[in-house]
Amino acid sequence: MGIDVNLHSRDATNKLFANRKARHHGQEKQLKAQQAVLAKQKSGLETFRTALKDLGKVEEGLLKNKTSSSIKEVATISANEKALKGSYSFFVEKLASAHQLAYTGLTDAAVKAEQSPLELTVNGQSFSVELKDVDTLADLAHAINHDNDNPGVTATLVRSNGQQILLLTSDKSGAANKIEFNGSRPAILSTTNQQELSRAEDSVVYIGDPSNGLKIESSSNTLDKVIDGVTIELIKVQKVGDPLLEVKVEVEQAETEGQIKKFVDAFNSVKSAVSSKERGDSLPAALKQNLNHLVGQAYGNKVLGMIGVSFDRNGDLKLDSKKLAEVLKNSPTTVTELLSGTDGLINKLDKALDPYLSTSDGTLKKRSEMLEIRKTSLEWAKNSLERSYDAALNNNIRKYNKLSNAMDSMQAVLNMLDQQASF
Repeated sequence: MGIDVNLHSRDATNKLFANRKARHHGQEKQLKAQQAVLAKQKSGLETFRTALKDLGKVEEGLLKNKTSSSIKEVATISANEKALKGSYSFFVEKLASAHQLAYTGLTDAAVKAEQSPLELTVNGQSFSVELKDVDTLADLAHAINHDNDNPGVTATLVRSNGQQILLLTSDKSGAANKIEFNGSRPAILSTTNQQELSRAEDSVVYIGDPSNGLKIESSSNTLDKVIDGVTIELIKVQKVGDPLLEVKVEVEQAETEGQIKKFVDAFNSVKSAVSSKERGDSLPAALKQNLNHLVGQAYGNKVLGMIGVSFDRNGDLKLDSKKLAEVLKNSPTTVTELLSGTDGLINKLDKALDPYLSTSDGTLKKRSEMLEIRKTSLEWAKNSLERSYDAALNNNIRKYNKLSNAMDSMQAVLNMLDQQASF
Protein backbone atom coordinates (compact mmCIF):
# COMPACT_ATOMS: atom_id res chain seq x y z
CA MET A 1 0.00 0.00 0.00
CA GLY A 2 3.12 2.29 0.22
CA ILE A 3 3.35 5.28 -2.09
CA ASP A 4 6.17 6.49 -4.39
CA VAL A 5 7.57 9.14 -2.07
CA ASN A 6 10.02 10.69 -4.57
CA LEU A 7 7.43 10.93 -7.34
CA HIS A 8 4.77 12.53 -5.16
CA SER A 9 7.25 14.85 -3.45
CA ARG A 10 8.70 16.14 -6.73
CA ASP A 11 5.24 16.50 -8.28
CA ALA A 12 4.00 18.54 -5.33
CA THR A 13 7.11 20.71 -5.27
CA ASN A 14 6.97 21.33 -9.04
CA LYS A 15 3.36 22.50 -8.73
CA LEU A 16 4.33 24.79 -5.87
CA PHE A 17 7.18 26.40 -7.83
CA ALA A 18 5.69 26.27 -11.35
CA ASN A 19 4.69 29.94 -11.50
CA ARG A 20 7.93 31.20 -9.97
CA LYS A 21 10.04 29.12 -12.36
CA ALA A 22 7.97 30.19 -15.36
CA ARG A 23 8.31 33.84 -14.37
CA HIS A 24 12.07 33.51 -13.94
CA HIS A 25 12.41 31.66 -17.25
CA GLY A 26 10.49 34.45 -18.96
CA GLN A 27 12.84 37.02 -17.45
CA GLU A 28 15.89 35.07 -18.66
CA LYS A 29 14.38 34.76 -22.13
CA GLN A 30 13.69 38.49 -22.23
CA LEU A 31 17.27 39.25 -21.13
CA LYS A 32 18.73 37.01 -23.85
CA ALA A 33 16.53 38.72 -26.43
CA GLN A 34 17.72 42.14 -25.24
CA GLN A 35 21.35 41.01 -25.36
CA ALA A 36 20.86 39.65 -28.89
CA VAL A 37 19.30 42.94 -30.02
CA LEU A 38 22.15 44.91 -28.44
CA ALA A 39 24.78 42.69 -30.10
CA LYS A 40 23.03 43.15 -33.45
CA GLN A 41 22.88 46.92 -32.99
CA LYS A 42 26.53 47.13 -31.97
CA SER A 43 27.65 44.95 -34.89
CA GLY A 44 25.54 46.97 -37.31
CA LEU A 45 26.93 50.31 -36.13
CA GLU A 46 30.52 49.04 -36.16
CA THR A 47 30.07 47.63 -39.67
CA PHE A 48 28.65 50.97 -40.80
CA ARG A 49 31.56 52.86 -39.23
CA THR A 50 34.07 50.56 -40.94
CA ALA A 51 32.35 51.13 -44.29
CA LEU A 52 32.39 54.91 -43.74
CA LYS A 53 36.09 54.94 -42.85
CA ASP A 54 36.95 52.87 -45.93
CA LEU A 55 34.92 55.15 -48.16
CA GLY A 56 36.52 58.19 -46.52
CA LYS A 57 40.08 57.14 -47.36
CA VAL A 58 41.64 59.21 -50.10
CA GLU A 59 43.24 56.19 -51.79
CA GLU A 60 40.12 54.02 -51.51
CA GLY A 61 37.53 56.78 -51.55
CA LEU A 62 34.32 57.37 -53.41
CA LEU A 63 35.60 58.98 -56.59
CA LYS A 64 37.68 56.49 -58.56
CA ASN A 65 40.08 57.84 -61.18
CA LYS A 66 42.04 55.93 -63.78
CA THR A 67 45.20 56.87 -65.62
CA SER A 68 46.78 55.97 -68.92
CA SER A 69 50.25 56.80 -70.23
CA SER A 70 51.81 56.77 -73.67
CA ILE A 71 55.15 55.23 -72.56
CA LYS A 72 54.77 52.69 -69.77
CA GLU A 73 58.53 52.06 -69.51
CA VAL A 74 59.26 55.62 -68.36
CA ALA A 75 56.91 55.92 -65.37
CA THR A 76 53.91 54.41 -63.66
CA ILE A 77 51.03 56.76 -62.91
CA SER A 78 48.25 56.45 -60.34
CA ALA A 79 45.52 58.83 -59.20
CA ASN A 80 43.32 59.05 -56.12
CA GLU A 81 40.00 60.83 -55.63
CA LYS A 82 41.67 64.25 -55.34
CA ALA A 83 42.94 64.13 -58.92
CA LEU A 84 41.19 66.22 -61.55
CA LYS A 85 40.54 64.78 -64.97
CA GLY A 86 42.89 66.12 -67.61
CA SER A 87 45.90 65.45 -69.84
CA TYR A 88 49.53 66.16 -68.97
CA SER A 89 52.88 65.92 -70.78
CA PHE A 90 56.18 65.05 -69.07
CA PHE A 91 59.83 64.60 -69.98
CA VAL A 92 62.06 62.64 -67.57
CA GLU A 93 65.60 64.02 -67.73
CA LYS A 94 67.16 62.42 -64.65
CA LEU A 95 66.32 59.88 -61.95
CA ALA A 96 67.03 60.49 -58.28
CA SER A 97 69.75 58.33 -56.77
CA ALA A 98 71.13 57.66 -53.30
CA HIS A 99 74.78 58.38 -52.49
CA GLN A 100 76.90 55.24 -52.17
CA LEU A 101 80.60 54.96 -51.39
CA ALA A 102 82.78 51.83 -51.52
CA TYR A 103 86.03 51.30 -49.59
CA THR A 104 88.44 48.57 -50.67
CA GLY A 105 91.63 47.08 -49.27
CA LEU A 106 90.30 47.01 -45.72
CA THR A 107 91.40 44.48 -43.10
CA ASP A 108 90.37 43.76 -39.55
CA ALA A 109 93.90 44.61 -38.40
CA ALA A 110 93.73 48.06 -40.01
CA VAL A 111 90.38 48.70 -38.39
CA LYS A 112 91.66 47.65 -34.97
CA ALA A 113 94.66 49.98 -35.31
CA GLU A 114 92.49 52.99 -36.24
CA GLN A 115 92.18 55.56 -33.43
CA SER A 116 90.54 58.53 -35.18
CA PRO A 117 86.75 58.88 -34.85
CA LEU A 118 84.47 58.59 -37.86
CA GLU A 119 82.38 61.74 -38.27
CA LEU A 120 79.74 61.89 -41.01
CA THR A 121 77.05 64.36 -42.05
CA VAL A 122 73.92 63.71 -44.10
CA ASN A 123 71.50 66.51 -44.98
CA GLY A 124 72.86 68.75 -42.24
CA GLN A 125 72.71 66.10 -39.52
CA SER A 126 75.99 64.79 -38.11
CA PHE A 127 77.04 61.85 -35.99
CA SER A 128 80.33 60.49 -34.70
CA VAL A 129 81.47 56.89 -34.17
CA GLU A 130 84.42 56.15 -31.89
CA LEU A 131 86.73 53.54 -33.44
CA LYS A 132 89.01 52.89 -30.44
CA ASP A 133 87.03 49.84 -29.35
CA VAL A 134 86.21 48.64 -32.88
CA ASP A 135 88.26 45.53 -33.72
CA THR A 136 86.84 44.20 -36.99
CA LEU A 137 85.11 45.37 -40.15
CA ALA A 138 81.93 43.69 -38.92
CA ASP A 139 82.22 45.68 -35.68
CA LEU A 140 82.68 48.87 -37.70
CA ALA A 141 79.53 48.25 -39.76
CA HIS A 142 77.58 47.42 -36.61
CA ALA A 143 78.82 50.55 -34.82
CA ILE A 144 77.72 52.77 -37.73
CA ASN A 145 74.33 51.14 -38.16
CA HIS A 146 73.44 51.13 -34.46
CA ASP A 147 74.62 54.61 -33.52
CA ASN A 148 71.68 56.43 -31.92
CA ASP A 149 72.48 59.66 -33.75
CA ASN A 150 72.85 58.08 -37.20
CA PRO A 151 70.65 60.26 -39.48
CA GLY A 152 70.43 57.75 -42.31
CA VAL A 153 73.63 55.96 -43.35
CA THR A 154 73.76 52.19 -43.76
CA ALA A 155 77.06 50.30 -43.65
CA THR A 156 77.26 46.97 -45.47
CA LEU A 157 80.07 44.46 -45.98
CA VAL A 158 80.37 42.72 -49.33
CA ARG A 159 82.98 40.23 -50.51
CA SER A 160 84.69 40.15 -53.90
CA ASN A 161 87.68 38.02 -54.94
CA GLY A 162 88.49 37.25 -51.33
CA GLN A 163 88.43 40.92 -50.28
CA GLN A 164 85.97 42.65 -47.96
CA ILE A 165 84.50 45.91 -49.21
CA LEU A 166 82.70 48.40 -46.98
CA LEU A 167 79.72 50.16 -48.53
CA LEU A 168 78.29 53.36 -47.06
CA THR A 169 74.86 54.12 -48.49
CA SER A 170 72.55 57.02 -47.78
CA ASP A 171 69.10 55.75 -46.78
CA LYS A 172 67.44 58.46 -48.86
CA SER A 173 68.01 59.54 -52.42
CA GLY A 174 68.57 63.13 -53.52
CA ALA A 175 71.39 65.67 -53.67
CA ALA A 176 70.72 66.87 -50.12
CA ASN A 177 71.40 63.40 -48.73
CA LYS A 178 75.04 63.22 -49.79
CA ILE A 179 77.38 61.49 -47.32
CA GLU A 180 80.10 63.91 -46.21
CA PHE A 181 83.04 63.59 -43.83
CA ASN A 182 83.55 66.14 -41.08
CA GLY A 183 87.15 67.25 -40.59
CA SER A 184 89.89 64.70 -41.06
CA ARG A 185 88.99 61.19 -42.15
CA PRO A 186 90.08 57.96 -40.49
CA ALA A 187 93.01 56.53 -42.45
CA ILE A 188 91.06 53.38 -43.31
CA LEU A 189 88.46 55.48 -45.17
CA SER A 190 90.76 57.75 -47.15
CA THR A 191 89.99 59.02 -50.63
CA THR A 192 92.68 56.75 -52.08
CA ASN A 193 90.66 53.59 -51.44
CA GLN A 194 87.27 55.23 -51.99
CA GLN A 195 85.06 54.69 -55.02
CA GLU A 196 81.80 56.55 -55.60
CA LEU A 197 79.36 53.93 -56.86
CA SER A 198 76.32 56.21 -56.98
CA ARG A 199 76.05 59.98 -56.82
CA ALA A 200 73.52 61.82 -54.67
CA GLU A 201 71.23 63.31 -57.28
CA ASP A 202 67.72 64.71 -57.56
CA SER A 203 65.27 63.60 -60.20
CA VAL A 204 64.58 66.16 -62.91
CA VAL A 205 61.25 66.17 -64.74
CA TYR A 206 59.72 68.74 -67.07
CA ILE A 207 56.01 69.34 -67.35
CA GLY A 208 55.81 69.93 -71.07
CA ASP A 209 58.73 70.15 -73.50
CA PRO A 210 62.15 70.46 -71.78
CA SER A 211 63.00 73.47 -73.96
CA ASN A 212 60.25 75.63 -72.47
CA GLY A 213 58.45 73.48 -69.90
CA LEU A 214 58.22 73.71 -66.12
CA LYS A 215 61.25 72.10 -64.45
CA ILE A 216 60.52 69.92 -61.40
CA GLU A 217 63.33 68.67 -59.15
CA SER A 218 62.82 66.16 -56.36
CA SER A 219 64.96 64.10 -54.01
CA SER A 220 62.77 61.10 -54.78
CA ASN A 221 61.62 59.18 -57.84
CA THR A 222 58.13 59.23 -56.39
CA LEU A 223 56.44 62.50 -57.31
CA ASP A 224 53.20 62.88 -55.38
CA LYS A 225 53.05 66.62 -54.85
CA VAL A 226 53.41 67.87 -58.43
CA ILE A 227 49.76 67.40 -59.39
CA ASP A 228 47.09 67.03 -56.70
CA GLY A 229 45.97 63.42 -56.39
CA VAL A 230 48.46 62.10 -58.98
CA THR A 231 51.47 59.95 -58.07
CA ILE A 232 54.27 59.50 -60.61
CA GLU A 233 56.81 56.71 -60.07
CA LEU A 234 59.81 57.45 -62.29
CA ILE A 235 61.43 54.40 -63.86
CA LYS A 236 63.54 55.40 -66.84
CA VAL A 237 65.34 58.48 -68.19
CA GLN A 238 64.33 59.81 -71.60
CA LYS A 239 66.79 60.92 -74.26
CA VAL A 240 66.78 64.19 -76.15
CA GLY A 241 64.39 63.82 -79.07
CA ASP A 242 62.24 61.16 -77.39
CA PRO A 243 58.49 61.78 -77.49
CA LEU A 244 56.97 63.28 -74.37
CA LEU A 245 55.30 61.07 -71.80
CA GLU A 246 51.59 61.74 -72.27
CA VAL A 247 49.42 61.07 -69.21
CA LYS A 248 45.64 61.13 -69.06
CA VAL A 249 43.53 61.17 -65.89
CA GLU A 250 39.81 60.43 -66.09
CA VAL A 251 36.99 59.19 -63.90
CA GLU A 252 36.43 55.44 -63.67
CA GLN A 253 32.64 55.58 -63.80
CA ALA A 254 31.82 51.94 -63.07
CA GLU A 255 34.06 51.77 -60.01
CA THR A 256 32.83 55.13 -58.73
CA GLU A 257 29.23 54.00 -59.07
CA GLY A 258 30.20 50.87 -57.15
CA GLN A 259 31.55 53.02 -54.32
CA ILE A 260 28.38 55.12 -54.19
CA LYS A 261 26.34 51.91 -54.07
CA LYS A 262 28.46 50.74 -51.13
CA PHE A 263 27.53 53.94 -49.32
CA VAL A 264 23.84 53.52 -50.10
CA ASP A 265 23.86 49.86 -49.05
CA ALA A 266 25.78 50.61 -45.85
CA PHE A 267 23.31 53.36 -44.90
CA ASN A 268 20.29 51.16 -45.52
CA SER A 269 21.87 48.20 -43.72
CA VAL A 270 22.62 50.09 -40.52
CA LYS A 271 19.03 51.29 -40.21
CA SER A 272 17.89 47.69 -40.56
CA ALA A 273 20.52 46.42 -38.12
CA VAL A 274 19.51 48.74 -35.29
CA SER A 275 15.79 47.99 -35.62
CA SER A 276 14.24 46.46 -32.50
CA LYS A 277 10.85 45.12 -31.44
CA GLU A 278 11.77 45.49 -27.77
CA ARG A 279 9.35 47.80 -26.00
CA GLY A 280 11.00 50.91 -24.60
CA ASP A 281 14.00 50.73 -26.96
CA SER A 282 14.31 54.31 -28.20
CA LEU A 283 17.71 53.86 -29.87
CA PRO A 284 16.47 52.82 -33.36
CA ALA A 285 14.10 55.76 -33.76
CA ALA A 286 16.59 58.31 -32.44
CA LEU A 287 19.46 57.01 -34.58
CA LYS A 288 17.37 56.80 -37.75
CA GLN A 289 16.10 60.33 -37.22
CA ASN A 290 19.66 61.59 -36.72
CA LEU A 291 21.05 59.78 -39.78
CA ASN A 292 18.17 60.86 -42.01
CA HIS A 293 18.66 64.45 -40.87
CA LEU A 294 22.37 64.37 -41.74
CA VAL A 295 21.74 62.79 -45.13
CA GLY A 296 19.24 65.50 -45.99
CA GLN A 297 21.66 68.36 -45.27
CA ALA A 298 23.81 70.27 -47.79
CA TYR A 299 27.59 69.90 -47.73
CA GLY A 300 29.73 72.30 -49.71
CA ASN A 301 26.45 73.65 -51.11
CA LYS A 302 25.80 70.18 -52.51
CA VAL A 303 23.06 67.67 -51.65
CA LEU A 304 22.82 63.93 -52.31
CA GLY A 305 20.10 64.42 -54.89
CA MET A 306 22.65 66.14 -57.14
CA ILE A 307 24.54 62.84 -57.57
CA GLY A 308 21.41 60.73 -57.98
CA VAL A 309 20.94 59.57 -54.37
CA SER A 310 17.52 60.06 -52.77
CA PHE A 311 15.01 58.45 -50.37
CA ASP A 312 12.42 55.98 -51.63
CA ARG A 313 8.92 55.63 -50.18
CA ASN A 314 10.21 53.20 -47.52
CA GLY A 315 12.77 55.67 -46.21
CA ASP A 316 15.73 53.84 -47.75
CA LEU A 317 18.30 55.44 -50.01
CA LYS A 318 18.27 54.63 -53.72
CA LEU A 319 20.68 55.48 -56.55
CA ASP A 320 19.81 56.87 -59.96
CA SER A 321 22.71 55.53 -62.06
CA LYS A 322 21.94 57.73 -65.07
CA LYS A 323 21.99 60.91 -63.02
CA LEU A 324 25.26 59.88 -61.35
CA ALA A 325 26.84 59.11 -64.73
CA GLU A 326 25.91 62.58 -65.96
CA VAL A 327 27.52 64.19 -62.90
CA LEU A 328 30.69 62.11 -63.26
CA LYS A 329 30.93 63.18 -66.88
CA ASN A 330 30.46 66.90 -66.35
CA SER A 331 31.34 67.68 -62.73
CA PRO A 332 32.97 64.71 -60.93
CA THR A 333 34.26 66.87 -58.06
CA THR A 334 30.65 67.20 -56.90
CA VAL A 335 31.04 63.73 -55.39
CA THR A 336 34.09 64.60 -53.29
CA GLU A 337 32.85 68.07 -52.34
CA LEU A 338 29.65 66.53 -51.01
CA LEU A 339 30.89 63.35 -49.39
CA SER A 340 34.62 63.60 -48.66
CA GLY A 341 36.78 65.67 -46.34
CA THR A 342 36.37 66.89 -42.78
CA ASP A 343 33.14 68.74 -43.56
CA GLY A 344 31.71 66.09 -45.89
CA LEU A 345 28.76 63.79 -45.23
CA ILE A 346 30.92 60.70 -44.67
CA ASN A 347 32.78 62.29 -41.75
CA LYS A 348 29.59 63.80 -40.31
CA LEU A 349 27.91 60.38 -40.28
CA ASP A 350 30.98 58.84 -38.65
CA LYS A 351 30.95 61.48 -35.91
CA ALA A 352 27.23 60.87 -35.36
CA LEU A 353 28.07 57.32 -34.24
CA ASP A 354 30.33 58.49 -31.38
CA PRO A 355 27.53 58.87 -28.78
CA TYR A 356 26.55 55.26 -29.44
CA LEU A 357 29.92 53.53 -29.88
CA SER A 358 32.09 55.44 -27.39
CA THR A 359 33.96 52.92 -25.24
CA SER A 360 33.88 55.27 -22.26
CA ASP A 361 30.31 56.56 -22.04
CA GLY A 362 28.54 55.42 -25.21
CA THR A 363 24.87 54.45 -25.21
CA LEU A 364 25.64 50.85 -26.16
CA LYS A 365 28.27 50.51 -23.45
CA LYS A 366 25.88 51.80 -20.80
CA ARG A 367 23.15 49.49 -22.05
CA SER A 368 25.53 46.53 -22.02
CA GLU A 369 26.52 47.31 -18.43
CA MET A 370 22.86 47.54 -17.44
CA LEU A 371 22.14 44.13 -18.99
CA GLU A 372 25.14 42.63 -17.21
CA ILE A 373 23.76 43.89 -13.91
CA ARG A 374 20.39 42.39 -14.82
CA LYS A 375 22.08 39.09 -15.71
CA THR A 376 23.88 38.98 -12.37
CA SER A 377 20.62 39.71 -10.56
CA LEU A 378 18.81 36.92 -12.42
CA GLU A 379 21.63 34.47 -11.69
CA TRP A 380 21.38 35.31 -7.99
CA ALA A 381 17.59 34.94 -8.11
CA LYS A 382 17.95 31.59 -9.91
CA ASN A 383 20.33 30.27 -7.27
CA SER A 384 17.97 31.46 -4.52
CA LEU A 385 15.03 29.83 -6.29
CA GLU A 386 16.93 26.54 -6.61
CA ARG A 387 17.81 26.60 -2.91
CA SER A 388 14.16 27.25 -2.01
CA TYR A 389 13.08 24.45 -4.36
CA ASP A 390 15.52 21.98 -2.80
CA ALA A 391 14.38 22.93 0.70
CA ALA A 392 10.71 22.51 -0.25
CA LEU A 393 11.45 19.19 -1.96
CA ASN A 394 13.24 17.84 1.11
CA ASN A 395 10.35 19.00 3.30
CA ASN A 396 7.83 17.25 1.03
CA ILE A 397 9.92 14.09 1.06
CA ARG A 398 9.80 14.07 4.88
CA LYS A 399 6.03 14.61 4.85
CA TYR A 400 5.38 11.88 2.29
CA ASN A 401 7.71 9.52 4.14
CA LYS A 402 5.60 10.03 7.30
CA LEU A 403 2.43 9.50 5.28
CA SER A 404 3.85 6.39 3.66
CA ASN A 405 4.92 4.99 7.03
CA ALA A 406 1.46 5.72 8.50
CA MET A 407 -0.21 4.00 5.56
CA ASP A 408 2.09 1.00 5.97
CA SER A 409 1.17 0.81 9.69
CA MET A 410 -2.53 0.96 8.89
CA GLN A 411 -2.11 -1.75 6.31
CA ALA A 412 -0.36 -3.93 8.86
CA VAL A 413 -3.27 -3.50 11.34
CA LEU A 414 -5.80 -4.33 8.63
CA ASN A 415 -3.86 -7.43 7.67
CA MET A 416 -3.78 -8.54 11.32
CA LEU A 417 -7.54 -8.03 11.71
CA ASP A 418 -8.18 -10.01 8.53
CA GLN A 419 -6.12 -12.88 9.91
CA GLN A 420 -8.02 -12.87 13.25
CA ALA A 421 -11.37 -12.85 11.50
CA SER A 422 -10.45 -15.92 9.51
CA PHE A 423 -10.03 -18.11 12.66
